[in-house]
Amino acid sequence: EIVFNDLMLYGMVTDAKTKEPLSGVQAVIIDNVSGEMFTFKTLVSGEFKKKLSTKKPNEKCNYNIELSKEGYFPKILTYDTIYYQDGQIRLSDVLDFSLALAVKNLSDLVKINDIRFDVNKADIRPDAGVELDKIVKIMNEYDLMVVELGSHSDCRGSAKYNMKLSDDRAKASASYIKQKITNPDRLTGVGYGESELVNRCACEGAVRSDCSDEEHAKNRRTTFKVISTGSDLLKVGGDDAKEEEEAAKPE
Repeated sequence: EIVFNDLMLYGMVTDAKTKEPLSGVQAVIIDNVSGEMFTFKTLVSGEFKKKLSTKKPNEKCNYNIELSKEGYFPKILTYDTIYYQDGQIRLSDVLDFSLALAVKNLSDLVKINDIRFDVNKADIRPDAGVELDKIVKIMNEYDLMVVELGSHSDCRGSAKYNMKLSDDRAKASASYIKQKITNPDRLTGVGYGESELVNRCACEGAVRSDCSDEEHAKNRRTTFKVISTGSDLLKVGGDDAKEEEEAAKPE
């Protein structure tokens, strides 16, 4: 029976912003065909390698690749191929092996312009869709991430009305995103009305505000708070799991 002699999985993990190599990233590779699982950490160079000693020509494979490092959003990738020839399979040439620093709000990760609605309405306008699609992209790239979408109003109008309108807008925005992401339960939409103003511009009841339109506008916003990076959800192995600790050095 013919098997490959020098077949090897190779990957390099980098920082998504600086593009610099990331050392100490835990890489877990699960072979969904054979059930094998390999775990190891990247070197200072950001690289990991794993020699495959039992694979045969024209054999199909399917891998789940889980990357995690403290302070970064974890990532799960899938790779399908057929082993046609011996040599190095450079996973990071065909998959995005970059990790983004974990943040508390997604606006710290990507520039999100104001998400605008027509007066007294919660319909998603085309310009709002452009901004929400940025969240779709991030949440599909980091599909363990859990996010709360919050819609906030200014103080003008009754508190009860503002709460209802902001909740409708939050639910509409969340629904738009959920239709386009994996595991849509990772996202919730919450309306806060005027309960979390970012400045002195309160005007409920007997309180009167002298704030400008620009100052009120600062309170009308949509936030994307990261509830979980997903690292606490990244469970691999167990008492019966077959694990192989690797030094990730060239073989």
